[in-house]
Amino acid sequence: MLEDSDAFCECHADHAQDVYITALVILRDSDAARDVAHDVFLRAWQRPGLYDPLLGSPGVWLRAVARNISIDRLRSARRRAAYIGTREQGATPADELFSQLLAREQLESVRRAIRMLPSIHQPLAALRAAVATFSAT
Repeated sequence: MLEDSDAFCECHADHAQDVYITALVILRDSDAARDVAHDVFLRAWQRPGLYDPLLGSPGVWLRAVARNISIDRLRSARRRAAYIGTREQGATPADELFSQLLAREQLESVRRAIRMLPSIHQPLAALRAAVATFSAT
């Protein structure tokens, strides 16, 4: 279906708008949605074997690819923003790693302490520790 250039052009004409709209709904940015639509069709052209007609129509597959790429871009943008935010606050990647390691050590200390309690008190102590952990974040 997508190996033939005429069929590919027809597929693009039939589904480009839907692919773009799928990306636009997720990203809420028309330029980024156009980039995703471009990447979807580039991927379909370069690797037509990824499409399996047994799993759905070309339109469904193309929109799923657009959805996945869009979500990946959102996640990447969030990670970049979080990294830049910690850098602007003066934290270095080493500081962030140290904070994560310290949090893990504290969590393990709480777990060890809970295991030392009589079994009747363990569920309540675990619940309190979980609430305190989530309240702090």
